[in-house]
Amino acid sequence: MGYNNVEIVPDGLEAANRNKKNSHYDIIFMDLQMPNMGGLEATGEIRKWETRSQPTEKNENPILLAISYQLSAQSGHIPIVALTANAMKGDREICIEAGMDDYLTKPFKREDIQEMISKWISGVEAAPKVPKKVKLLLVEDEEKMRNSIIRLLRREMPEATVMTAGDGIDATARLGSFMPNLILTDIMMPRMDGAEFVRYVRKTDRYAETRIIAMTVLHKDDSRVLDIINAGVEKILYKPFENEDMVLAVKDALEANYSTI
Repeated sequence: MGYNNVEIVPDGLEAANRNKKNSHYDIIFMDLQMPNMGGLEATGEIRKWETRSQPTEKNENPILLAISYQLSAQSGHIPIVALTANAMKGDREICIEAGMDDYLTKPFKREDIQEMISKWISGVEAAPKVPKKVKLLLVEDEEKMRNSIIRLLRREMPEATVMTAGDGIDATARLGSFMPNLILTDIMMPRMDGAEFVRYVRKTDRYAETRIIAMTVLHKDDSRVLDIINAGVEKILYKPFENEDMVLAVKDALEANYSTI
């Protein structure tokens, strides 16, 4: 999900002051516990300012003001979503009474943020719903890397089924019975490398539309990288990559997959 302008401030006092200078925010995500001024008090200040402000022309580009100590609308009423890590019974009611509009408990997922934005900002579509029980085919010849990715995927996507293959030949043998929703493949592998495997997938009608993410230690200017791009992959992850980059790439690919169904 992408937005034209995202602003981040460290505390509630800065949030209230920033809102006075620019009341064209479309939505505010407000942490409850922050230095200088907490989320409830900051919300009160923003609501007071709204009652004194005259409505101005609606901004065409949605703006998200994300407020977190860790980390709509026109000036009439800006939706404020509370963020908290220590949810207690009755907290939601306290937030609503303070002038907030909704409530998210940490840890939350990017899909939760997207749903809140879609709920409170008209014209913003919700992210496509990706079934939890997706099937992922991981093609990687290096055992240590393969096991590391398996652990990551099973931790972040516990209901997904992960099938593995040591090279392109093994992967082609698994495709028919497994029918993955997404393929992750290394480029340099024995017997059949990543580019050759991708070409096989793309020319076979049953799998041709399957989204593919490539992984490699090669430099982006290497001819083998260009080869697999031309073969038809959606994205390339360059090793060593961060776990977050892998998870984000997988989820983005799956979302794109289901948004076209």
